[in-house]
Amino acid sequence: MMRVNVRRVIQSPRMVQTYQVTRTFGSWVRGSFIAGDPKIFKVRGIVTVLSAKELQFLPEGDRVMGTMAFYSQEELYVTHAGEQPGLSDTILWHGNQYKIIQINPWTDYGYYQNIGVRMEGV
Repeated sequence: MMRVNVRRVIQSPRMVQTYQVTRTFGSWVRGSFIAGDPKIFKVRGIVTVLSAKELQFLPEGDRVMGTMAFYSQEELYVTHAGEQPGLSDTILWHGNQYKIIQINPWTDYGYYQNIGVRMEGV
């Protein structure tokens, strides 16, 4: 079976967008996570809607939620432990903040699908 490498699509100037990623590593001290200084960098990839926006009516006000897919050649992170523990990456795109909740490593095809949920209050 032939594999199609979609790397050229992910890098296409016609489709690619730039978004800002914030990555935070830290350490565990007595059962609490102590975050270090965040690292902010730019990633180029394709951004698509993963699900329709949801509108929640709450006593404190209306809240719009939504899930986006960020396709890139860069591997993003979800909260993880190990040698270098860290929090989920967050993405700033079109004035909204998204927290990465799932990563689908389609590395055989040249990309990652990073799923982010819109964070409230941004």
